[in-house]
Amino acid sequence: MEAASMDLRKMDRLRQGPSDNVLADLSWAYLHRGRKLDAMQLFKRIKTTRMPLLISLMSKFSAERNLPACKELFSFSKNNPRAVDILVEVLLYSGETNEARRLLDSLSNGKIPPSGRSFGRVIVKLCKANDLEGAYGVFLNMRSLQLHDPNAYVSLSGLLRRRHRIEDAFKLSDELMRIYPSSTFSYNCLLDNLLASNNPIQHRRALRVFEEMERREIPLTDSVYAAVIKAHGKLHNKTECYRFMEEASKAIGIPVPIASFNSFLFALGEMGAPEGSTFSVAPLK
Repeated sequence: MEAASMDLRKMDRLRQGPSDNVLADLSWAYLHRGRKLDAMQLFKRIKTTRMPLLISLMSKFSAERNLPACKELFSFSKNNPRAVDILVEVLLYSGETNEARRLLDSLSNGKIPPSGRSFGRVIVKLCKANDLEGAYGVFLNMRSLQLHDPNAYVSLSGLLRRRHRIEDAFKLSDELMRIYPSSTFSYNCLLDNLLASNNPIQHRRALRVFEEMERREIPLTDSVYAAVIKAHGKLHNKTECYRFMEEASKAIGIPVPIASFNSFLFALGEMGAPEGSTFSVAPLK
């Protein structure tokens, strides 16, 4: 590689510019050796589109949260959706949520719109900031472009629940189920909405949803078991709470899955294990 660099400098002195292929190969070589800045300087001299190289460079700089470098590289991207996603991620990490929103707005009417994932990142961030109006505005923009992101639906549905807008939350979980009918995300969102209610009918429906997941062989995660345990707790099915806590620990593969255990504590409090149960929890000190 050092010999190639010397040849490059020689060509520059002779004003015989190297070909784009030479620049790209040397840029890749620098990148693989961790010399990102050198790789970036060579990339900027390339006249033809080299999208894989650009995306790799942006990914390396995004890992360091180097926003200026990502912005500069993005200017060469022709609004490639993957490049947009990387820039949005770094903007959000840097606290530039409004700039990320403006970027998506500016690209929404272009020939190549951003990906649903980019919109989802911004919606999740706004939901964490409790900004319902902002999150819903970005969500409507995403939906108008017929784009989708499961995380966006789950986060926005959760924020609506926290604002006691349970009917709107159900509308989102129903829409998510229509889009992703076999996704654990969809079922988790529905279960969370059902368990936000104080109505035992909804709690029993949550148990039927779990049975449907088992029949359809939908992957059962810690969050799913947590929802089932919570449902049984709300219905005062103490034995079933213990049984599903034990099932969760076996299915997830760790002694005490966190989400399931939190629901377990919520449901049972300080009640002792029923006779015959093999699951035990050490007392807190």
